[in-house]
Amino acid sequence: MSMKRFWLQIAIVILIVASIGTYYIRGTSSHLPEFALVPKQGDAEAAEGVLVEGLYRQTRYSPSVDIHVDGSKYASERSFLESLDPYYWSSGEVGQLAREYRSFMRGKRADQSFYQDEQVVVYAGLDEVRVDGRWESQFDIAILNKQDEQTMEYEVRVPDTSGYVLDEYLYPYVLDVQVYGDELVIVVAARNYDTDDTEYRRYSLALASGEILSDEQLQFPLEEGEHVQRVWETKFTQAASYNVFYTVFDDEESGGTDYGQFMRYDLESGQMDALESPVIDEFLEWQTSENNMRAQIDGDRLMLTEVGGQHVRVLDYDLSADQGTVHQIEAAHVIHSHIADDRIYMLIQEDPASPASVHVVHLPTGEVLFEGAIEVKDSKAESAEAMQKLVLDSISLLEP
Repeated sequence: MSMKRFWLQIAIVILIVASIGTYYIRGTSSHLPEFALVPKQGDAEAAEGVLVEGLYRQTRYSPSVDIHVDGSKYASERSFLESLDPYYWSSGEVGQLAREYRSFMRGKRADQSFYQDEQVVVYAGLDEVRVDGRWESQFDIAILNKQDEQTMEYEVRVPDTSGYVLDEYLYPYVLDVQVYGDELVIVVAARNYDTDDTEYRRYSLALASGEILSDEQLQFPLEEGEHVQRVWETKFTQAASYNVFYTVFDDEESGGTDYGQFMRYDLESGQMDALESPVIDEFLEWQTSENNMRAQIDGDRLMLTEVGGQHVRVLDYDLSADQGTVHQIEAAHVIHSHIADDRIYMLIQEDPASPASVHVVHLPTGEVLFEGAIEVKDSKAESAEAMQKLVLDSISLLEP
């Protein structure tokens, strides 16, 4: 049998399997109701990219569903090509890189392992290799020049002094990648096998050669019963000057956690300092067991969101200028929120059985740019019954 005929038969088999899969998927999802985010007031363009994720509860299984202004899509409705896309679940930034630089991105997955600016895309993966009968860690570095699309790659063995080997630490992974001139900075996180705490380490490499210039463990002033966590980043690949960490104290009586000290880590210099700011201290005084507080990083901005009974407060803190502004929005029953640039996206629902809506608000002015309701789009199911089965988990904004 010729190779040409062999590959033709393989292609036919794949096509048949794909067709059967598509038929089965459409059959199993055809009875599910379609939802949509229906505009009620304001500019519908302000809701472009808004994604509400949830579950549709059924007796045997509860499929996940994505809801937006154009309709909804269940996980079971993914096309054959989508199921083959390794970047389907990646962030919008990494998905965009995969579309623009497909050859460079091949085999590279982890969102937090990427950095990009106008000149380069940098990938810093962390891998385990077998050396003299033991496992050791190494960085897999790839640098793409955006102008000529030439790629430079090299591997760098992680020094044993770091302790990031499998027999001492659990689940090491790259947390952040930044470039400052000719220096490549990589922050690695891993769980201490003995204490179960996450520890962080900064590596400085010469960008052109991969020579390790320095490596040091991040030190935090912790008291007994305190642990440290890192504030979540909203944009993984963009240039940034800081990481922000905060201490969490175990509250044995309530079973919850109390936010403690915020700390700013300068990624270029490796210096750590406490964020001593009256506006942050005052904002943290609002946190109670009834209120929901969330922290996120957008570039060099620390965003703190506090959701109360009848309002939402947002602290927009400039880490470089050490200045912050508090915005207060009158909104009740906010169950999830997301901040992007100068807007807050709020998912509102009084209780699981009540109607749900989405509000988009301009933070500096408090202007409501968009209001929409999540509704059943078709007549495949009774509207009230379908809405009661819908459990809403999150709201986010898809990258263009």
